[in-house]
Amino acid sequence: MRNFHSSRKSRHIVRLSALTAATVFSCAPSLADASKTKVAIPSADTTKFVYNGSQQTYTLAANENYTVFGNAHTSAGKYEVTVSLNNSALCEWEDGTVESKIFNFAINKMQIEIPAADDSLFVYNGNQQTYTIPANDNYTAEGFLKTDAGNHEVTVSLNDTLNCEWSDATVAEKKYTFAISKATVSIPAADTSKFTYNGAELVYSINPNICYNVTGNAQTKAGIHEVTVSLANANNYQWEDLTSTDKKFSFVISKATIELPTAVKDTFEYDGNLKQFEIVNNELYTQDVTNPVGVEVGDYVRTVTINDVENYMWADNTTEPKAVTFVIKEGVVKVPASAEFTYTGSPIELVPLNEAYTAENGIGENAGDYIVTLKLNPGYIWENGKKEDTTIFAKINPILVEKPVVSTGTVTYDSTVYSMSIPENPAYTITGALMGQDPGVYTTTVLLNPNYAWTDLTTDDQIYNLIIERMKVAIPEPDSTIFYYSQKAQTYSIEESKSYTIAGNIQKEIGSHDVALTLVDTIYYEWADGTTEPKHYQFDIIESSGFEYVVVESNDQIVPGENIEIDLAVDGVLQYYKISSDALPGLKDSLIAFDSETSKIKIPTTAKTLPGKYKMNISLMSGNIEKKLSIDVTINHPASSIIICWNDVIAVDGSKVKSSTYQWYKDGVRIAGATGQYYSDRAGLCGSYSCVVDGDLSVGPVFLDFGKPQYLDAHGEKGRIIASAASSKGGNVMLLSINGEVIDSKPASANMAFTVKPGTYVLMLEGTDISVVVIVR
Repeated sequence: MRNFHSSRKSRHIVRLSALTAATVFSCAPSLADASKTKVAIPSADTTKFVYNGSQQTYTLAANENYTVFGNAHTSAGKYEVTVSLNNSALCEWEDGTVESKIFNFAINKMQIEIPAADDSLFVYNGNQQTYTIPANDNYTAEGFLKTDAGNHEVTVSLNDTLNCEWSDATVAEKKYTFAISKATVSIPAADTSKFTYNGAELVYSINPNICYNVTGNAQTKAGIHEVTVSLANANNYQWEDLTSTDKKFSFVISKATIELPTAVKDTFEYDGNLKQFEIVNNELYTQDVTNPVGVEVGDYVRTVTINDVENYMWADNTTEPKAVTFVIKEGVVKVPASAEFTYTGSPIELVPLNEAYTAENGIGENAGDYIVTLKLNPGYIWENGKKEDTTIFAKINPILVEKPVVSTGTVTYDSTVYSMSIPENPAYTITGALMGQDPGVYTTTVLLNPNYAWTDLTTDDQIYNLIIERMKVAIPEPDSTIFYYSQKAQTYSIEESKSYTIAGNIQKEIGSHDVALTLVDTIYYEWADGTTEPKHYQFDIIESSGFEYVVVESNDQIVPGENIEIDLAVDGVLQYYKISSDALPGLKDSLIAFDSETSKIKIPTTAKTLPGKYKMNISLMSGNIEKKLSIDVTINHPASSIIICWNDVIAVDGSKVKSSTYQWYKDGVRIAGATGQYYSDRAGLCGSYSCVVDGDLSVGPVFLDFGKPQYLDAHGEKGRIIASAASSKGGNVMLLSINGEVIDSKPASANMAFTVKPGTYVLMLEGTDISVVVIVR
């Protein structure tokens, strides 16, 4: 609301108290004469004020000599601001006046942006739709929510026209129009189905849609029918062709067809009996009641009528009644064919019975050939048009029986009871032995009974033999060994068996000896050659022949645990040897077989055998011939008796070797001055070292490799590993992943570099246990 003031005086009424007034007037003469205080006129406030809902102030410079009135307002409008001197008797404005100064103060209306029109295209969808107006607290929109199709108006009004106006400086309502178009509905497609009456309701199928209704599409009767499709709401829907009138469809239900009626059987042969004229039944048509049966030869007709011609028609598209014809022909008799039968034990009809003829000799029972005479009865004729008697032949065959499958043949006695297992059968008789256990020949005969024959059409007796033979005993191979007298009992080797006994195969004395193999039972056993007499083998123990020998080679320098081997060249037969020695008391008088293939005598020692010098006395024997052999053997101390004290010090282990003299050797060469239990080389021990103790027993040798330093050093840098290595064996430095996979390998040297990715790696000096873990960042 704008504020206007009609009178300045009316706004500035000054009331003075009696005391104040008296003072002012009493002083007036004197003040009038004095100079007044000049008061600066305040500058106008140039601020542009726009309504914002809060109080706004027209600002003037403050001064103790005047007072400002009417400079604070909230609503939009034009206002006057009055500035009055507090004491015009003492003060005046700088222009010499004392009247109040007036300033114009305006608060302009707030301008509201006119809402933009919603250019959305609205189509009816059954739901409420919104014409969108931008939200603003300064105006109100009405009519923007609509559901139905049509043209609609939206009104937007300012909430406060006193303090607000549109951006076009007006305050009138703004009008917007928007349209909701009708929803377009697809015209349903015609149903191309072919409909045929079936007594049930048939539906012309239109795709269901909530936008339209379908009537007349469900029909039962045959004929032409109309289907109407109507829009459910013509105010809000329209067809896709922009119309809203009903859509019409027509559909035809064709009459159902009925198969033309046919006779169950339309042709009969006369036999003097009543014939039923039956038509294939169908509930859709009715048969007339005339001519349902007939007896005499001739043609008969029955009529069939459709029950519902409105909905049914014949398969030939007609609806008129149909006639079905039946015929009774003369009776024709077929001459029976000659037949064969199989014996059953009961009477058999050799020709089929028939009311058209009689049969003489038409019954048979036993197997054989028969002649049957047929005579026609009155009223019948043979199929060849003749009526004379006719003759046919018949035969009754014997029953064929499979020859028994019998387990026959030859078996070997094993105490089992064997059976030929011939199955019983009324067709034959079984005689003879059916089973057997002991060796021998068992015979069974099978004889056919009358009216039976074998399947091969023979009737001969079947004879079966079961042969049980003695058990065959393999004849052992003879022992081809040459036996020499050895002062011990010797065995002629022969394969043992529970089927026979062995006698005379163990002998000691020189001479010819007989070995007898006797079957334990000649009733059930026989030799593989079919005999049962004992089998004899001869073997001789002959005198030992002389032998000569030469020592070809022997290892007379060993350490405990090694074998002493003596290689002999033997001329003749050498059977055994015995060893006697202080070093090996456990072998005394042990008879050891000589290995003629290797021609070596092996004398074993153990780890507990004491080192020293020994004489080995060996007795070589062949039968009763014995020769002596003696060799000297030195059993030295093993390498384990040398202990390594440091890289440059070794010693003979005093706990194992008791000695008062020592002499060290390197690589087989005597070391001058090295005669103590300990030996030291500050340059490092590198070579083969041994020591001779007590003048002639050796200790060692051992191989040492401490003469050259071995080391490996490495650190990681960006993208590589720097390493330095040395190996007394000339080995490589291997680069491995942390999982042990070899990545690279280079010969050991003082300056080495490996290019790698960031990670953890292992460097290893080949042939040693020296390794370094390196981390590359």
